[in-house]
Amino acid sequence: AVAGPWELTVNPYFMLPTTGGSFGIGRFETDVSSSPSDLFSKLNWGFMGAVELNNGEWGVALEANYLNIDATDDTVRNLSLNGRQGVYTLSVLKRIHEYAEVYVGARLTDYGLTLDCNTVCPVPAIAGGGTFTGERTRDRSWVEPLVGLRARLPFSESLGMVVAADVGGFSVGSDIGVNVWPQLAWKMSEGASLMAGYRVIYVQYD
Repeated sequence: AVAGPWELTVNPYFMLPTTGGSFGIGRFETDVSSSPSDLFSKLNWGFMGAVELNNGEWGVALEANYLNIDATDDTVRNLSLNGRQGVYTLSVLKRIHEYAEVYVGARLTDYGLTLDCNTVCPVPAIAGGGTFTGERTRDRSWVEPLVGLRARLPFSESLGMVVAADVGGFSVGSDIGVNVWPQLAWKMSEGASLMAGYRVIYVQYD
């Protein structure tokens, strides 16, 4: 590959997420599966997007994905539950073919949960028992390495497919993290494209 001038790409995106899995503390485990309507009914705010600098041979990309959710049960009085989830990925890309790039990087995952009680609320026995008033916050974050491949498959001058796939964790951070993201890309003009795809994200963390 021959390096050219550096070009900046800004890629805001929007997802309709369906989640499936479980969340556990000690011997207690609960299902955390949800549909897009479940999530958006409790969403306070969030943002998703990526920026990339690329000169045709090398590239640097930063992706950010953040959600702030009000998970309060409507049947519970005097107790509110607020959660956040942030995933931030920094990667360096190297072109190995006209239509393919490999990349390595690091992904920061950040979770937070805040319980707010304006009276006296019980603490479950598994969490130590007793009661509390005010706020209790729990946070967990980790950084993990990743390696991946991105391929561009042109069908015509204006239509093609972009497929990105990476694997990370390796017990440094999460046990394993997998991201697969195929997208159809329609080039609307010289400086703008519209993309639509299906993204699979799997994370196992203890």
